[in-house]
Amino acid sequence: MPGHAYSVIQAIETNGHQLLNLRNPWGSFEWAGDWSDASALWTEEMLLAVKPCLDGEDGSFWMNLQDFLAKFESIDVCRVSNWDELRLRGRFIRYCDVAD
Repeated sequence: MPGHAYSVIQAIETNGHQLLNLRNPWGSFEWAGDWSDASALWTEEMLLAVKPCLDGEDGSFWMNLQDFLAKFESIDVCRVSNWDELRLRGRFIRYCDVAD
């Protein structure tokens, strides 16, 4: 969607594929091309390597780097000033990651 701010959740390179996991903050519209939730490119090998959460209703989706570069005209990197940084060891686990 033009003029809309998507978040890059994850970038991964595996089995010769460069993939980005993006999220629409509205949680509705999702990419429907290659590597989308319903894409036939998600082979058993790629599902095991990436462990994607393929939920067509969550606003999160995957696309390859070439499609990302073709569809997005610009990237903004947000920087917040006057904040302290705190790094904690661990990871965020989505519900679908726990359900497996």
